[in-house]
Amino acid sequence: MKSSAKGDLLFTLSVSILFMTSAGLLVHDLFFSGNASGGKQIGIIEMKSRTTEHRQSGSSLWQALAANSPVYNHDTVRTGEGSSAVITVFESGSIVLGEHSLVYVSVDEQKRASVSVNQGEIAVSAAAGAAEPVKISTSSGDMTISGGSVSVTETGGHTRIKPLSGSPVLARDNSGESILLDGTISIDSETGTFTPSPLTVRRPFPGEVFPARDELTDVTFSLDGTWNETDVLRLSRSRTTGGEGPQEVSEYPLAREIPVRLEAGTYRWEIPGSIEAGSFSVLRVHKPDSLRPDGGVIPAQRNVTPVLLEWNHYGEEARYVVSVFSGEDSGNPLLSRSVQTRTARVEIPGTGTFTWSVQALHGSTAIPLTSDSAQFTIEERPLAAPELPQNAEDLTSSTVRLAEGKPLLRWSAVPGAQRYESIISEDPEQRIIIAGETSRRPVLQQPEALPAGEYYVRVRTTTATETSPWSEPVKVTIKPVEALIAQAPADGERIGGDSQAIRFAWHDPNGGSSYRLSVSDDANFTALSAERQSRRNEIDITLPAGKTGTFFWKVELLDRNNRILASTPVSSFIRPKIIPVPERLSPSGKTFELSSMGPLEFTWSSQNGINGYRIAIYRSTGGIQYAVGEWTVTDTRFVLADLSILAIDSFTWEVRALGSDENGQAASSEPAQSYFRIKKNKPLPVPEIKQLTTRGQR
Repeated sequence: MKSSAKGDLLFTLSVSILFMTSAGLLVHDLFFSGNASGGKQIGIIEMKSRTTEHRQSGSSLWQALAANSPVYNHDTVRTGEGSSAVITVFESGSIVLGEHSLVYVSVDEQKRASVSVNQGEIAVSAAAGAAEPVKISTSSGDMTISGGSVSVTETGGHTRIKPLSGSPVLARDNSGESILLDGTISIDSETGTFTPSPLTVRRPFPGEVFPARDELTDVTFSLDGTWNETDVLRLSRSRTTGGEGPQEVSEYPLAREIPVRLEAGTYRWEIPGSIEAGSFSVLRVHKPDSLRPDGGVIPAQRNVTPVLLEWNHYGEEARYVVSVFSGEDSGNPLLSRSVQTRTARVEIPGTGTFTWSVQALHGSTAIPLTSDSAQFTIEERPLAAPELPQNAEDLTSSTVRLAEGKPLLRWSAVPGAQRYESIISEDPEQRIIIAGETSRRPVLQQPEALPAGEYYVRVRTTTATETSPWSEPVKVTIKPVEALIAQAPADGERIGGDSQAIRFAWHDPNGGSSYRLSVSDDANFTALSAERQSRRNEIDITLPAGKTGTFFWKVELLDRNNRILASTPVSSFIRPKIIPVPERLSPSGKTFELSSMGPLEFTWSSQNGINGYRIAIYRSTGGIQYAVGEWTVTDTRFVLADLSILAIDSFTWEVRALGSDENGQAASSEPAQSYFRIKKNKPLPVPEIKQLTTRGQR
């Protein structure tokens, strides 16, 4: 009989969680307490989902169980629809119940645990190193397991047993014969002995997780046993990470190995007509890595030592469980903590060497991946002095603060430090101390400006009871302020274009980051044309339209209080006056007949403020222009009366506006050009003579 898709998915994923964390879930030191009927506590409900109930020995009343509820000897536990639960049996192992499961749990005086399976899907894990094997009773017969994990499916008097841990499980049936269980078997209801299953899917294991490294991930099914040629493997994606996904179903003919390529998601597989079924997941995840601290010594504090644990993790969103173990013991954690971030601050009592690891739980089904282990040591040692960088540029934050005379000092943090004391002296022996400050962090802004010169910095660490030695001195040079260097525009450069943006650029040898650019009509900067502040070493400015002449500019380096620290020399640039080009020229492209030409009139339009115009005519012959004549006029009209200088040909004519530049010197605009042509006269038409007639003639 096939199990439901929903129950199988919940069951197998719960099994995956259980067996990757079973070492941290077993409890050895808890006191046994009794229930109302006198039974002793033998375990707890470690996890549960939805409906889980138990019935105590000698009672017919079912009671709801919550997480961390006690489980008593001879209790019967059951789960409802869509429900699951994990029972930890002290010193023996764990039991995972899928939906619609019913078990009876007991432990005898020799601490031998027994699990009677009435119905449903059960996973039983025998604790590593347990003194006694775990007994499993079914409707078909009994068996015991020593170490490892098995899945037990009890349906209508038929029992199926399957290893879950990926390695053979040592099992013993009613006949007393021991076997290494490495495939699916059944228990014969008549003899109570193991019988091989005719068809076994060895891989993937139920609940197995395949990390996805590309868009598609290779997963190979491995089959043992016999099957019919018409049998198929049916594979469906029943859930995607983060929510319900489409039901995509594929079928593959059975073979010893069936390779498939799958996207990320959770999949259910089954072989119709067989009891073989299971689930597995493909996740875009990697186990956490780069654990910090990993090695090294941490100074012990008075009672407990705070330790910041950090790690890297790439892949889908996850929750984390951090476990710290004493020494190299990985069985019973000294402490565990669940966090949402990739850091955890824990408090470690005492001294010694500690091992720790972090487990990432992915998605709503909490599929786990556990990191490798890391270690750190806590020991008593004297409070250490801070380590100052030996490079002054690394010790201080930037050269601009050096220019201000207020270096921002930085040094390495000391674990356990409560305060840092720093001193600045004129000599490495600290004979002449000129400044001293206290900080709670490994960084300090010198509050008062120091004159330019060479100084020496030392730092020490203090707590309520200890003071470290002074660090070795580091020399810091307070540099005098250097002038800024103007780069563009160059001094005296002419910049054309009435609306053109002008780029100002400069170099700051002080390494500053706050500047003020000033542009003025005069060298004393009493009539500013523009003023801007910038955090970069360049800025674009467009001056008002129509303003021409010589302008002056400078850049000033400012401190955080807008006080001037340094400046560029004053530079100038010229914005030349632009004389407008005449427009609407006539004639333009017109053709004249030589015989009918009168005086030739040239006209154009121009703006006010023009002193006059220079007109020139050129004859174009064979692609070469010849000057015909040039005239200067004061009006926007010129009449050429002497047509003898023209001929039958093509002509270009141009006109320039005359005026003065920004310095009052004579200047002209760019030429405006047009053209005209002169052609021969058209021949007169020959008169047509008609026949003469006289009155009365026909």
